[in-house]
Amino acid sequence: MSAVLAPCGYHFRSTVTPRSGRAFYTAANPVRSPAEILMQSRKSTMWEFLHFAIHEEGEAPTDAALKNFDAMLDLLPIALPATEPTISTFGSICLDWDQDPDNLLSIIIQAGNKIAYAANFSGERFNGSVDFQAGGLSQKLAKPIAQWIERSNI
Repeated sequence: MSAVLAPCGYHFRSTVTPRSGRAFYTAANPVRSPAEILMQSRKSTMWEFLHFAIHEEGEAPTDAALKNFDAMLDLLPIALPATEPTISTFGSICLDWDQDPDNLLSIIIQAGNKIAYAANFSGERFNGSVDFQAGGLSQKLAKPIAQWIERSNI
């Protein structure tokens, strides 16, 4: 059996049939870039953390928060590491990156397609809320995320 890379980015495996000696091809998983693999790994890890939080805290996020959590994970920059989500009594999903007291970032995925955020960078504070759109991050939210990454030396 051998693998062939097709122009569309999919691998095809060829197998020779014993009787006819002819090869046939079957599609395998798509080829992924290292960045895609890292993003999928972070997404899986954060979903595991969320399931653990639901079990441990006994709180359940709203359906809208779950949907937006999944979409948000696809939009976060690859340099932003996985973090353990918590769930509020209102069903919001809270993400905190707080390894350094001078470099804090919190994102709260609320019901109703709202994202609240707060950040503190050595006394410089940002906070607000934006309407979440699955197609991209708001500039108001992207700025503190980028600043957190820059200050974290990741």
